[in-house]
Amino acid sequence: MFCIKFALTAGCILAIDGFIPVSAQVPANYAGTPYPDTIPAIPGRLHFERFDQGAKNVAWYDSSSGNSGDYTARNPADVDLMHFAAMDRIAPGGTATLNLSDIYLRSTNIGDWLKFTVNVKQAGTYTLNAQLGVQGPLPSKMRLDILQGADSTAFGNITLPNSGCNPAQTECYHNWDYVRVIAQVPLRAGLQVLRFQVVTGGFNIGYLDFVKPDSAAPTYRVDCGGPAFTDSRGRAWEADAHFTGGGTISYPGTIKGTDMQALYQSERYNDPAKTPMKYNFTVPNGEYFVRLLFAETYSGFNKAGFRVFDVTLNGTPVLTSFDISALVGVDSALVKEFPIRVAAGMIEIGFINRIEHAKISGIEIIPGATTALGGLRHAYGEGAHQPDKGPGAMGYRILPPTWSAGASPIEPSVVIRDMRGRKASQAALPPYNAIMILDD
Repeated sequence: MFCIKFALTAGCILAIDGFIPVSAQVPANYAGTPYPDTIPAIPGRLHFERFDQGAKNVAWYDSSSGNSGDYTARNPADVDLMHFAAMDRIAPGGTATLNLSDIYLRSTNIGDWLKFTVNVKQAGTYTLNAQLGVQGPLPSKMRLDILQGADSTAFGNITLPNSGCNPAQTECYHNWDYVRVIAQVPLRAGLQVLRFQVVTGGFNIGYLDFVKPDSAAPTYRVDCGGPAFTDSRGRAWEADAHFTGGGTISYPGTIKGTDMQALYQSERYNDPAKTPMKYNFTVPNGEYFVRLLFAETYSGFNKAGFRVFDVTLNGTPVLTSFDISALVGVDSALVKEFPIRVAAGMIEIGFINRIEHAKISGIEIIPGATTALGGLRHAYGEGAHQPDKGPGAMGYRILPPTWSAGASPIEPSVVIRDMRGRKASQAALPPYNAIMILDD
């Protein structure tokens, strides 16, 4: 790395990979300076504790007095930052990664904002993903403004979906989920300042991932058993398609943990009297995330063991003895997500009945994200060393005291990474409840 001094900044800006586009600049009247030591690069991950340096009303604004968190390295900035603690947990069906050494923005209030100087390496539309905890039951919102040179572009409000509560839980902003495609953001190349402002409070947020998707690969969103619609984030879902076999049914009940009521109220189920139910999607070869959306809407199946089934991706089991009610109960949204590498131009989703009929409410297929997030992979499950059986990489929740160095069933051919994508050895794994991500 080398340092370049700009007349319009108070300090030096470190080049990312030795490259700063000469045509790019931060606004001439901006008195803030980038986070010390590095400028976040896009595509890449933007951690909320790495906001710009500067005075209140210049680089940040916080309406509450004092820092209600335990992270004080950014003092005297009065911004509420916190390490993950025992109260933090993964939302039901969620795919967050929790590491007690990492930090998040908490106690968000309407009107609070932070600015980040970033280096966008390539112009284009970026998929925005987030690790967050939202109080609910309604979604929260934050506003994004893009500042570059003399221009200011108001991208607009971004919806942060409810990260899930069940009736026994309180303080649901400590329920964490990793939510993909909360927005599609067009960005120009070069240095610029992003300002994130709280529109509706009541959420915690750890980081944002800006992912440059493969423009040649399609994104599919299918309302299984239901009609076409546009969700609250402006994303179009097509009517039930790409299937063979099965039947459809709808229920009128209210579904917890989602703002997409109509999607979860309809379903396609694997009717044993008909052709076995499958969904097939034609895609270019490459890497994808497959998101499967479920809800148990039949009140008679309100306990574990009433509906159990398997799901496969391209013939590989990804969910075995899957029981929606056992995980989240009835009338609650549940999302399962799996990375997949496609080599034959097709993603086939299969269903196998074990007890009663397999069912599904929605399918999302998102291209080009499984290697763009610094080693991030899906993780779930309770109990020490319980693997996620998805294709590609596997995830483990390491729970003491049963785990010790050398005792893990982790294959030696994979690399362990923390939530920022940093490699770690088995001996260096932290001695506390954590989610570790394996990258093959």
